[in-house]
Amino acid sequence: MGKDKQMTKEEIRNEIWRKMTENKIATFPGAYGRIPNFIGAEEAAKKLIQLDLWKKAEVVKVNPDSPQKPVRRYALIHGKTLIMPTPRISEGFLTLDPKRIDKRLYDYASTIKGSFQ
Repeated sequence: MGKDKQMTKEEIRNEIWRKMTENKIATFPGAYGRIPNFIGAEEAAKKLIQLDLWKKAEVVKVNPDSPQKPVRRYALIHGKTLIMPTPRISEGFLTLDPKRIDKRLYDYASTIKGSFQ
């Protein structure tokens, strides 16, 4: 007799954040109010780079959120041009060309702070 209630985007986010926190998989700075970093982000990135689509790509767009840092680092390591929106797209997009970055700086360049330099 009752109708199934559809969850709102906010309710879904809160449910995911709650579960991540309860299961202790969210890492610093915590889950609520953001795209949370999580235990397994590195492993997820390693799975991504095994895909044929990744291997064929010359340019990749990766968001600046913490859990996607390994993906940004792998993009540079694999010689892919990295397109990254600035936080909240406040300053548009950044383009990182791995040919113009010292390989020793790929890890730093894959951070928000480092990508601006």
